[in-house]
Amino acid sequence: MAKDWEQSKSWLELIDSVEQVFRRRYPNAAVWKVYDGYIHLDRATRLWIIGQKDSAAAEYAEYCKDQATRNANGYIQANDYLMPAEHWKEAAENYEHLDSFIYWRVPKVYLEEIYAYYLPKFRANLNAGRKDSALYTARQISERFDSAYLWQKRSQMAEMAIVYDIQGKEMQIAEQKVKLMHTRAIALSVVILLLLVAFIGYALIRRREQKRLEEKNQQLTIANERAEESSRMKTKFIQQISHEFRTPLNILSGFAQVLTSGMALDDVSREEANKQILENTNRITGLVNKMLELSEAGSHTVIELTDHVLAIEIASAAVEASGIERASHLAFELLLDDGCETVALTTCQSAAVRALSLVLDNARKFTAPAEAYGHQASSEAKQRVVLRLSAVDNGVQFIVEDTGIGIPATEAEHIFDEFVQLNEYYDGTGIGLTVARSLARRLGGDIKLDTTYTGGARFVMTLY
Repeated sequence: MAKDWEQSKSWLELIDSVEQVFRRRYPNAAVWKVYDGYIHLDRATRLWIIGQKDSAAAEYAEYCKDQATRNANGYIQANDYLMPAEHWKEAAENYEHLDSFIYWRVPKVYLEEIYAYYLPKFRANLNAGRKDSALYTARQISERFDSAYLWQKRSQMAEMAIVYDIQGKEMQIAEQKVKLMHTRAIALSVVILLLLVAFIGYALIRRREQKRLEEKNQQLTIANERAEESSRMKTKFIQQISHEFRTPLNILSGFAQVLTSGMALDDVSREEANKQILENTNRITGLVNKMLELSEAGSHTVIELTDHVLAIEIASAAVEASGIERASHLAFELLLDDGCETVALTTCQSAAVRALSLVLDNARKFTAPAEAYGHQASSEAKQRVVLRLSAVDNGVQFIVEDTGIGIPATEAEHIFDEFVQLNEYYDGTGIGLTVARSLARRLGGDIKLDTTYTGGARFVMTLY
């Protein structure tokens, strides 16, 4: 963080100089009454970042004296300093104003508000020792996540309903055309001299319209099948993500009850409780991050390629992030083809690491019969996952090969769609490969399934 401060210091100095110019030009502007209070908070945050904690505390005290900041917005903004400074109790007290602050900003709670405000509120209460408030906030996260997610999906369903309504009107127009042609044919049949010509014309027109009607019916049938499949997958996804959230929340609730009951715990039990609370808090944060990543997966925003990094560094970081080396149920191996040790890429390191870690995480999940519901661990040798780096023209291939359940060749593209999970007995949300391919393509590369491999599954991520 201090490094980032040094990089942005020149910009902050420029902002301060611009502020002074405006103050001299508009000295009596009403905005300075509010701005003067918040500038103390901004300075306190800056001073804390560079390690001047006493000066930071003094600036924050000045901020608290200003009555213009004594409102819901001011209390929440104050946590920009309190949270990094680890003043958990005061931060937790400020977050008591969060609901009125959220309502002031927007009437509805979106996924971004959950990530930006409610998760920090949970962390502040937990670190402040306010277990009941932390548990209550965890329940708020669960309830508001469901409502926020469902609200967004209802909007999408409303858009689909408009599309289907347009298709219905097109069907009505086609039917009206058929009726009009039929009426014309009857009228022409009265004219005896043109009876033969009218009959032939009517037959040809009717045939053409019937063909168009059949095509429309076929298109509507396909659209209905896709809508039903999409609805089924989304319903399953909602059920799965709800399960994914409730599992860590139930664990956190159990430990919170133990900690607040006054029960005496030995050091080993206390350490295990702290470990479980941290792991499940991180699990909830990871799920929210995945949802935010999914919302960006469909975008075509180009990621800036400004990092010059070795391919082996990307692979090592992805292995660490996925935790695949620590998986006890399988044997993992990292292999390098000749010359790969020195191959470097100009890319976005964080996005490349994230994409590869999602592919490795997919291999870890589906190369584990013991992780599937209703399955038992085999007594045979461990399953294998291999990550191999291979140099190609102007780029590198990251090849992830496993001995898991495999993927049919017919599903090679379908597996990258949102919410798709071919085997329902395994854990997962069905969005990891979707996000991974989106990131790879936005980096100028791609991820594909090698359908020639039959010993499990083999994914090839290519970056240039």
